[in-house]
Amino acid sequence: MNRGCGQKRRRSGRDIGRGVMKRYQIIYADQGGKVRHKVGSRVGAILGSKEKVVDFLGYGVYEGDFDPDKPEDAPRAVGAIADMGRQAAVIAAENNIAYLRRNPKIRLDNGKIVWGCECWWGSEEEVKKQIEAYKGKGYTINEVDIDEIRKKYMGQ
Repeated sequence: MNRGCGQKRRRSGRDIGRGVMKRYQIIYADQGGKVRHKVGSRVGAILGSKEKVVDFLGYGVYEGDFDPDKPEDAPRAVGAIADMGRQAAVIAAENNIAYLRRNPKIRLDNGKIVWGCECWWGSEEEVKKQIEAYKGKGYTINEVDIDEIRKKYMGQ
């Protein structure tokens, strides 16, 4: 399964301000830049597990990679990984490094958006196998609401 990170674009080359062309290199933090899921593919999302309980977000559709801090139709991503991405963007800006922050956007069947950096996610088939494996080990599967998770994280 995937843990959504981001991708950053690192500057290499020469200063364009001095009339010389710059070159950019895209660096992907997840799967070394390999595309594993096609836009429109069915996926599942697991928030995490603790003490024999799995917090399951649901199944939905992978909509592509977008900036989780500039969502047009979705809440801003929360959690430790999302926060690390924001910190990386600040550090990149301070060091004049172009940073492309992209993250998998998943629209759950209930219509809510979950960002890849908020969960463990993979193809619907992979997640169903993982859920069955958890059940086989005696775990309880607890469906959770991403909106409630975000409120809790934000201290509301």
